Amino acid sequence: MSTVVWILEVALALVFGLAGVIKVTLPTERVLENLPWAEEYAPNTVRLIGFLEIAGAVALVLPAAAVVVPVMVPFAAICLGIVMVLAAFVHLRRDEPAEMALNAVLLALLLVVAWARIGPYAL
Repeated sequence: MSTVVWILEVALALVFGLAGVIKVTLPTERVLENLPWAEEYAPNTVRLIGFLEIAGAVALVLPAAAVVVPVMVPFAAICLGIVMVLAAFVHLRRDEPAEMALNAVLLALLLVVAWARIGPYAL
């Protein structure tokens, strides 16, 4: 089971890390081409979301891999889950069901990671 959790953590870290890098490094015009919802927000807000996703991606893997403050992993998963809930509301308002489905899947996977890493018998 621990191997499955590690695979989930790494996969989620890659997804959120890539999404964050796109939001942080691409010019605003390119971000708007790839992410139409970003037109409703200031460029600095979109970049902040990107930085949060990058930080969450790092926190999903690094603390457990280095065995330094492993409690940070479920905390990061919960925080990224909150980002997914907020993103789902944005996509609900914009009537984008496919994006909402992606948010729901990512939220479910993040909750599995958080559940598996919390508690006295954490994996």
